Amino acid sequence: MTAMRGVLLMIVVAVALGGCSLAPTTKDEVCESYQELGQSVSKANGFFDNAIFSDAGSLSSVAGRYEGGDQLKSDAEALDAISDSKSTTVMALMNATQHIAQLCGQQLGRGSSLPG
Repeated sequence: MTAMRGVLLMIVVAVALGGCSLAPTTKDEVCESYQELGQSVSKANGFFDNAIFSDAGSLSSVAGRYEGGDQLKSDAEALDAISDSKSTTVMALMNATQHIAQLCGQQLGRGSSLPG
């Protein structure tokens, strides 16, 4: 009986944790993930590594679940394609995050405010 309780507890925990990644996201969560990608890009010095592709995938997931409207869906799709690729450029990342940049008020990796 104790073993069955343990298995049941593991199933409940797995379902609860799995559900977290499907929850809608807020502007703050999108911008935090965007800043993480920007920091990876800034540190890369032109040599993109797995961290950038991983951060692009994470931002894709967060942006795709943004609850503030559908404007980030195209960014999420473009970031998903980049995260699955073997190479990218800063320009491709900037193009893929245009709506996110507007939402967060800064350019990728710059930290400076965008007009408007």
